[in-house]
Amino acid sequence: MPYTNIKQHIGGYSLIPQVTQNSITSLGVKDFAYFSIETENVPHIINVLRNELYSNKILAFIREYSTNAQDANIENNCPERPIEVTLPTKLYPMFKVRDFGRGLSYEEIKDTYIKYGKSTKQGTNTQVGVFGLGSKSAFAYVNSFVITSYHNNKQIVCEAHVDETNYGKLNLISISDSDEESGIEISVPIKENDIYDVINTAVDFYKHFNPRPVFKGDTRLMNERLDAYDNRYIAMYGEDWELSRDTSVRYVRNFTSRIYAVMGNIVYGFSQDDIEYKNDYLNKIVYMYNLYINLPIGSVSHTPSRESLQFTHTTKEVLRHKLDSIVSEIKSIIQSEIDKSENYCDAYKIISRHVQNDFINEDNINDYTYRGEKLLPLYIDIHRNINVDRKELFPAHEASIKLYNVYKHRIQKTVDFICLNDDTLVLLNKHDFPKNQTSERIIQAYNLLKNKNDSVYVYIIDFDKSDLQSAEDFLNTTNAKHLNIVDLSTIHVDNVAKRTRNSVQKKSAKVSVFEFDEIRLRWTICKDACDGGYYIPISTQGYPVDIFDCSMHYTYTIAFLKANHIDVPKVYGVIKNQINKLDNTKWCAFEDFLNQSLTNILSNQDTVDLCYDAYYALDIVNWGKLFQISHLITNCELKDLVKDIHDIDSNMMHNLIFVHSGFGKALLERFGIVIPDPVNSKHDRLEKIRKMYPMIDALFDVASCSGDCVIERYGDTIAQYINNVNKLHHIK
Repeated sequence: MPYTNIKQHIGGYSLIPQVTQNSITSLGVKDFAYFSIETENVPHIINVLRNELYSNKILAFIREYSTNAQDANIENNCPERPIEVTLPTKLYPMFKVRDFGRGLSYEEIKDTYIKYGKSTKQGTNTQVGVFGLGSKSAFAYVNSFVITSYHNNKQIVCEAHVDETNYGKLNLISISDSDEESGIEISVPIKENDIYDVINTAVDFYKHFNPRPVFKGDTRLMNERLDAYDNRYIAMYGEDWELSRDTSVRYVRNFTSRIYAVMGNIVYGFSQDDIEYKNDYLNKIVYMYNLYINLPIGSVSHTPSRESLQFTHTTKEVLRHKLDSIVSEIKSIIQSEIDKSENYCDAYKIISRHVQNDFINEDNINDYTYRGEKLLPLYIDIHRNINVDRKELFPAHEASIKLYNVYKHRIQKTVDFICLNDDTLVLLNKHDFPKNQTSERIIQAYNLLKNKNDSVYVYIIDFDKSDLQSAEDFLNTTNAKHLNIVDLSTIHVDNVAKRTRNSVQKKSAKVSVFEFDEIRLRWTICKDACDGGYYIPISTQGYPVDIFDCSMHYTYTIAFLKANHIDVPKVYGVIKNQINKLDNTKWCAFEDFLNQSLTNILSNQDTVDLCYDAYYALDIVNWGKLFQISHLITNCELKDLVKDIHDIDSNMMHNLIFVHSGFGKALLERFGIVIPDPVNSKHDRLEKIRKMYPMIDALFDVASCSGDCVIERYGDTIAQYINNVNKLHHIK
């Protein structure tokens, strides 16, 4: 994580218990007595600590035993070594945490695990535990758990349990010789209906655990979710903080607006109101992102349950100071990026990016400078574009701004601003050259810039030809320098024949060639010169025509070809009415290549079978998930089918659905290609079997086709149902 390398010492709360020396003046005291707990009331106190201390009982033992294990590694001088966590399964419903500390003797186990308030960590701020409660946290969930200690070449197994009288008891099970590495292993039995909840809770907890544990048992969901978290979108980060959000919800606003303090591998959520802090700028940011702050152990205080922070005066002061520091750091990071820009245009692009990422808003957009020099006055429109107003550009001159369409080679509209979001080409037209050269000069200026940049907006600043001095004066202003204006008068062009009523302007033999942007799903002017290859016809607006109705159809087609291992060549877009200008010896129609490729693909019977199955992909994929419990199924035919289905690449199935789409069918009909009948369809095999097990389909439907959750939670029951049906029908 970007924020794991942190400073180890900041002011604040200490986890080391402080003994306060109180000075009390007493007058007229005749007698005194100390507070205590009667022996007969111990079960009541234990019951309160078991059932009232933790609101989330599953998270409690996961959190407490994991952090205790990490503390043990720290104490044994191996803080970088991961602890081991075994996740429960239906066949082995046990949650285990194993550390590699020095282990405990039987006497130390008794001293630690049977006494509430007893802790070995009350003299340090390098470890999390301090209250002497976490080692008994399993009692909040179950009545017994197992402690296995590897200490001095001995294995010591103890069972801790609470009986019906609520008295806690520690039983010694065995002491034997062992060559296992030293450490403690805690084993907590998990109720069958809670297995999925335990795994799900563990996933959320271990996201921030460092170093990441080594997982055993049912690790599939854990690995998937942790991989997704590791690929989260990190918008900005500092040495000990980050602003991020899950990539799956990248554009969803965070209505909880919470901030998270990460201390000792535990995440504590809080809001600005909790610490009596108000910063509208930060509030807008955490409205879009999660703010994680990594704090040294002991810097703030938390409740004995470690489920939340204790908002003491000191804790509030530490967090307020940290938030102020982060706000200042965010602004410094942005300013540093702007100052490192090569030119003004790049500086404005950085500002635009941070506007899109919500770090710059309408209140502070004009607070930034470029290497100490003030930037143009900017405003943010409703589309989150950054613009400079015409009146700000020409406070002392009269000029108009026109947006030019490079595809149609004409003025699109007159505007009152220049948008600085992307690469923007600003041209100055003083009308000091023949009018019929205007379009050619614009295109040449555009080509010079688009060779370096992909997306270019073209604005033309139009001065009256009778006021050339004003145009010259504007070119010498600071505003003009910021826009990197190109004077059309400086663009050299060959003489262009003047159009008359009785003559037609000579057509240029130059053809505009486009390439496909797979990210933006649009065709853009080629950056590099191209004089040959495969082409498809496109419209003047940059959309495919004839073969493909839209860019998405083109994308689906290419994905289908690649899924079938076709080496797809580079494809260019050429405006339809310019195709006749192409050199036929260098250019080939992609339509011909596509026709031949589809014919070859659909002449393969295995591919035909897969294409047929792709239409039923949802059913096939769901049933394929039974592979997780195939070792429990007695029906050999079903086991073989499930294995075959499981081996299918689901992404390939998704691409093959192309042949069943309306567009895919139209394309095959265009080429006169007929798909043969399937010979070895897995769906046909599935249809013969699934009728015997109607409850399986019902389960998938109830779970909204989320077969993974169904198998995880009810895998054993599903296997038992299948086997009972097999017995009923005498199937082996």
